[in-house]
Amino acid sequence: RDAALDAMAGALRAHASAIVEANAADMAAAREAGTSAALLDRLMLDEGRVEAMAAALEDLRALPDPLGRALEERTLYNGLELSRVSVPLGVVAVAAAAACGAGAGSGAAGLGSAGAAGAALPSGAP
Repeated sequence: RDAALDAMAGALRAHASAIVEANAADMAAAREAGTSAALLDRLMLDEGRVEAMAAALEDLRALPDPLGRALEERTLYNGLELSRVSVPLGVVAVAAAAACGAGAGSGAAGLGSAGAAGAALPSGAP
């Protein structure tokens, strides 16, 4: 999982210029379609925002591994030992309304929890 988060951050950095260029074309189309200024601001990517997305992935990677941690342990009256241990979350579903970082954030959350992740972006979102 850590390697995947590192790869995602590296890919964002390696392709930042192409990402920003593609976003500029999407932004132009959105402006032409009459998209509001507030929405345009949320959708706009520049080198700084792409870097912030990559840094957020690295921040997630730096967190302690949540899997396999004993959250609670106790022995019952009959000697039976019980443990509650953290396990993969399962499926994370995210509905994002016009947020460029939603895909990276959703994927990172899924990787970080060893679950699966998906993002549902609004139709026509750049």
